[in-house]
Amino acid sequence: MHLGRIHLASGRPEKAVNHFSQAGGLFALYGDPHAEALALGNMGGPLILLGRYRKALDVCQEALHLADGDDGRYHRGIALANMGGAYMGLGLMDTALSCYSEGAQLFQQLGDHQNLVTTLANMSSILTQQGEFTRAREMQQRAESSLRRLNRTS
Repeated sequence: MHLGRIHLASGRPEKAVNHFSQAGGLFALYGDPHAEALALGNMGGPLILLGRYRKALDVCQEALHLADGDDGRYHRGIALANMGGAYMGLGLMDTALSCYSEGAQLFQQLGDHQNLVTTLANMSSILTQQGEFTRAREMQQRAESSLRRLNRTS
């Protein structure tokens, strides 16, 4: 799965998809649903970059199904955040906002400020597009606050 992240960070989303897919298959073969959920959830990001929004939604829905219980909260957050991006790409802003909101709640609970900052910034962007400037500014302020916390712990 690490190779998938490297390819994604290096601007090779197709290769990232392949590595996340291979990792997910291996985790499924060995009966580790939470690791499989993480691989599938992570696959959503590069699929979005490739414009394959429906496929991203499919793999993230499967990740949500696999990531149950408290142990799966991080995996659900990743899947929900990527679902938000896919819905955004499809122009379904209210649905995107809902997914981002659920993901942000999980990241907040987990103290995952890095993913929280990105998710809140995406929410702010949608709200700005919808003309909800007060709510957009709220999200931006929450993102900035979380970023300050992240910088203090780094």
